[in-house]
Amino acid sequence: MAKIALLTVVLMVIAGCATDELRTVRTHSTVEETLRCNSENEVKIRVFHSMYKDKKSAEHLYSKIMANPSEDNLAQLMAAARSDSMDMASRKSGGDLGYIQFGELDKEFEARLFNLPLKTLSNPVTSRWGWHLIWVSEAINVKTGKPCQWR
Repeated sequence: MAKIALLTVVLMVIAGCATDELRTVRTHSTVEETLRCNSENEVKIRVFHSMYKDKKSAEHLYSKIMANPSEDNLAQLMAAARSDSMDMASRKSGGDLGYIQFGELDKEFEARLFNLPLKTLSNPVTSRWGWHLIWVSEAINVKTGKPCQWR
């Protein structure tokens, strides 16, 4: 009996005879998939980094990671952060700074963060604390807490 009911619903959806409730659910999921955060004030981004005292050290790590394209760049950055980063607070977590909202960090560092495309390793970036390689792994909408497209 349950199989017949399920088959009926599937056939109704295929034939376009689905109830308004089914159409609403289908439309709702499409909206969630394409949610876009348009400004820095709408988004929180999850950031990973590794920090060094000089540009040369950061450039060396950048070259090393980019020379090995078959490996996951984030995994390489996290491994380097655990072993070499000057940021002792995030070292143990592989450079994970958590979710950052615009206005929480050094302005120069933040400007690079919020302009970096998702899942892309940055070139060396300077801040008042040192030189960094950064990676933004995901973005979420501040109001809904749901993933959104960013950059």
